[in-house]
Amino acid sequence: MKYLGPVFIVVALLLSAAVFYKLTTPPAPTGLPFPEEGHVQALVTPPVVPSANAAASGTLRLDAALSHSYLARSQNHVFASIDVTAGDVRGTDRAAVNVALVIDRSGSMIGRPIEDAKLAAQDFVNRLRNGDSVSIVSFSDHARVDFPAQKVTAESRQEIHRAIQRIHANGGTNISDGFERGVGELRRTHEERSIDRIILLTDGHPNYGKTATRDLVELAREHQRMGVAMTAIGFGLNYNEDLMASMADAGGGNYYFARDQQAVATAFATEFQQLNSIVARRTMVRVELGDQVQVVDVYGYPFEREGRFVEIPLSEFYGGQNKSILIKLNARASAPGSLPIVDVRLRYEETMQEREVSQSVSLAAVVTDDSKLLEQGLNTQVLTRVEEIEIAKSMEVAMTQYQSGKAEEAERTIREQKKRTASARKIYNLPEAKFQAASASMDETITTIRLVPANTPAARGAVMENKAQSRSVRQSRQSGW
Repeated sequence: MKYLGPVFIVVALLLSAAVFYKLTTPPAPTGLPFPEEGHVQALVTPPVVPSANAAASGTLRLDAALSHSYLARSQNHVFASIDVTAGDVRGTDRAAVNVALVIDRSGSMIGRPIEDAKLAAQDFVNRLRNGDSVSIVSFSDHARVDFPAQKVTAESRQEIHRAIQRIHANGGTNISDGFERGVGELRRTHEERSIDRIILLTDGHPNYGKTATRDLVELAREHQRMGVAMTAIGFGLNYNEDLMASMADAGGGNYYFARDQQAVATAFATEFQQLNSIVARRTMVRVELGDQVQVVDVYGYPFEREGRFVEIPLSEFYGGQNKSILIKLNARASAPGSLPIVDVRLRYEETMQEREVSQSVSLAAVVTDDSKLLEQGLNTQVLTRVEEIEIAKSMEVAMTQYQSGKAEEAERTIREQKKRTASARKIYNLPEAKFQAASASMDETITTIRLVPANTPAARGAVMENKAQSRSVRQSRQSGW
């Protein structure tokens, strides 16, 4: 007990010091102003802001945007627009080209067609640089290698011309054999930096080898995954345009409708110009969906879906090229607030720097009950793109109907689309100038359907031209009517 007195004294001194320190020490700064006397300060929560537009720059520029920045809880559909655009590369060196020209020499090519194809092929060879690689393959019932793959030199260039000139037409049409022999030749001269390309020209329907569309499309897709792009040139008015376009889509290359000699020459020349300025290859867009988002459809390019991911291979890009993807999504939100829609990742190989590049952006909308925000959050550019795609889809449907002898249905399809476009323009205040050419083209097509019998060459040409144009519009903002 004799020690309790001093202990109480020490405790009392410590308590006094604590009270003094609390009274004399100012409060730690909080970053907030002191409230006025008699008032209680309320903390204000900042508004949730959407992230409905995003971009990432590199050799390829990635631009992504949502059609709606704000979504109502009852709203389901929203569109995501993804654009990939290559920069201008004029004046830069290019990678070596490794190309196989695969030429149809079936019986239907006898005469002027085979001679036109040979002239276009020879002009293409003349444009190649020394050091590029080329092979010539032709096919009828079976394929053959007319000139084995090798480097282009001053001496070999003359041998290539002679090999092309020796090609003569006869027999059936074995596209699959010609394609696979072309791929085999490409492998012989493949290099790490080379641009590998099959250029297939045909004027008919496959009747030997693989003939089913799904098998030929899968053949093109399989080799595209391994870095071999395929371009399809349909010559004349008798080939299967849907097959050729589908193979080109799956093969990551171009599709040309070449009605006549001049169009064949232009197709080969255009293809060379693009190959001459390739800046990226093995390009892939990978889209990861938000937890409350589902894919309804992907427009423009073939795609593969696995769980929460959608992959869209875009193959190669030449300088200045744009490829545009539109994705229709179903978004479900039960409460207001931020709603992640998609994460977009772009991967590609730069052909000049010999390196792999990755660029990423994310898009998120905001769920709200505010009607004013819903009206203000519309993206006119994306909604215009949606309507362009809808027109292209309807034109393709109408052309298939017309070709099948259902002229009245074809005309009705186009007229109904014109009404839907007019309605969308009014609702979303879309720019009239953007649709003037499309409207004129639809009117012109209706006139053709009314006046030109479906079984005539003129009708066949109109069908193929319209389908090719619609495909171009679906795949790039640089195309139009």
